Amino acid sequence: MLCRCVCCCILLFLPALVYGDEQLVISSATYDPTSNAITIKGRSFGLNPIVTFNLVQIQTGDVSPCEASSPETCLIVKLPTPAPGPGSYMLRVIRTNPAGHPKNGQTDFDVFDITLGKVGPQGPPGNSLQCVDANNRIIGNYMDHSTIWSSAGGVIYFMVVNQENLHGSLLWYESADCSGQPYYSIFSPPYSIPFAAVGPPGFSVFVPDEAFSAQDIQTRSYWDQNGLPNQNRCLNWSGNVRAIRAKSLIKLNVTPPFKARQVP
Repeated sequence: MLCRCVCCCILLFLPALVYGDEQLVISSATYDPTSNAITIKGRSFGLNPIVTFNLVQIQTGDVSPCEASSPETCLIVKLPTPAPGPGSYMLRVIRTNPAGHPKNGQTDFDVFDITLGKVGPQGPPGNSLQCVDANNRIIGNYMDHSTIWSSAGGVIYFMVVNQENLHGSLLWYESADCSGQPYYSIFSPPYSIPFAAVGPPGFSVFVPDEAFSAQDIQTRSYWDQNGLPNQNRCLNWSGNVRAIRAKSLIKLNVTPPFKARQVP
């Protein structure tokens, strides 16, 4: 009887241990070009974390102890093929709830900049690269091979671009169909330059509305501008999200495909 009670207590407390509120931390990330995989070390990943590489979700393996004497856990993620070229990339690990959906508390994720390939010596000054659309309309300036920055209404922002899409932070809604007031995810620590969200209508750019304070909202849907061509969509998800009101900064009148060109 005592053993049965002990087992029940362990089962009752297991979700709290796995899905607790402790800060998720990425302490290091190492790339293996042979296997085209990254080993991520850290703490409080949970059982089935979501990993994004430059904001694109990638395949993850099991979370396991790194070493018997270390409190850190290891997570191996497989990068898409062909292997990405040399450069700096943004790696993000997000803890999930028991249903496998991403949690969105301030302690439920961490961001890590990882450099792939060798970093060469400083080269001679050159022209900057601009991102333009199919009609050569300027969208922004490249920060690296896939991240661009721009400004509108006196606000500087950055987002991620590929040939067919622009994407960034998530937009959350209290409605079930991504209608009404959008909300912007709170990052911890916050970026010094807003990481824009891109959503409807068209390629509209949203940033935090600093006239309002962060709050907990009961969300029922979010806009998934996931970077894949023709797959921008509204997805249902119910849960508590720490967010701030988002404001529409500008609607970009642009047409894919997007490409780079040197500043004339």
